[in-house]
Amino acid sequence: MSDNNSRNKLILKNTMFMYVRMLIMMLIALYTARVILQTLGVDDYGIYNVVGGIIVFFTILNNGLASASSRYITAEVGAGTKESGIKVFNVCLQAHAVIAFIIFLLAESVGLWIVNMVLKIPESRMLAANVVYQISIITAFINIIYSPFNTAILAYEKMNIYAYFAILDAFNKLLIVFILQVVDTDKLVLYAILVFIASTITSVVNIGYCFKKFEICVIRKVKDIVLLKSIFGFTSWSLIGQSYYKKVKCGKI
Repeated sequence: MSDNNSRNKLILKNTMFMYVRMLIMMLIALYTARVILQTLGVDDYGIYNVVGGIIVFFTILNNGLASASSRYITAEVGAGTKESGIKVFNVCLQAHAVIAFIIFLLAESVGLWIVNMVLKIPESRMLAANVVYQISIITAFINIIYSPFNTAILAYEKMNIYAYFAILDAFNKLLIVFILQVVDTDKLVLYAILVFIASTITSVVNIGYCFKKFEICVIRKVKDIVLLKSIFGFTSWSLIGQSYYKKVKCGKI
């Protein structure tokens, strides 16, 4: 009975943290979106979102892998041993590194061609757009590698820590808005650099916490081709499932 009460209290506590996180992030997002649009201007704001949208399109590959990592890591935290958890975590990290490398190649070839040859960007802003694009690639690369660590926090049900990091990221965006308004330089490039710095800070703090607190977050040289294939197999089915769901939601099936 006491175990059930403890479990219910944990669920309630985690739910409260998630609601607080969502409320704070929503309020900050409503404010920062308006100010950033005013500061960058319609053209630069549009360029940032279109250029960033190309990277987001490529990172769809990571969505299925994130689901696979969550499934495997959570299962090991719940029912596996320390050693099996370390092995799964490292193989998931390897899988994310592979996907990050593939996305990097696609972004620097197909994506770069789209930015310079397909998108209708004013000539005077082409250099800034390319700088923003390269920064966005690096930011996406870091976020993909960081994904298994974020999954570990969720697997251990540390929703308070998850909420704290999300709130930290939200307040970083407030700081970005302030810096944009006081620094006199190319706002578009500055905004991309600040977003990269904020994302990196959150990732580094998160990774440091995982290394310190979670026993499975240990970097080791692990070679398990069967497990790696299994993770990528789950990823492919996850992507197919997501694609089917979106078609159903859009009324195409």
